[in-house]
Amino acid sequence: PGGLAKMKPGQWVRLIAQGETAWEINPLKVEKVSGTIESIDGHRIRLDKEHKTLGDTFEYWDRARLSDKDGNRYSGALQAGSSIEIFCLNAYTLLEIRVTK
Repeated sequence: PGGLAKMKPGQWVRLIAQGETAWEINPLKVEKVSGTIESIDGHRIRLDKEHKTLGDTFEYWDRARLSDKDGNRYSGALQAGSSIEIFCLNAYTLLEIRVTK
């Protein structure tokens, strides 16, 4: 009930398409984690503080979309000391990393 009318701007969804037709659209439960990068080791990024359910270590950060604080594509390098927000499904499925400082 409500379908697309209940969707919010900027909401993450899972879309199943057949050709040019949207066959199924489901909203995703996305977690938001904020912190400062403590270290980056290969595909692993560690924050300075621990999230209550996700911990402080996030895998495969290099698969996520990188954006600046306004949501525009970020082309700089991530490094220790950068303040970020992570939008993820879990600690292994990062959707977006937003660089805030």
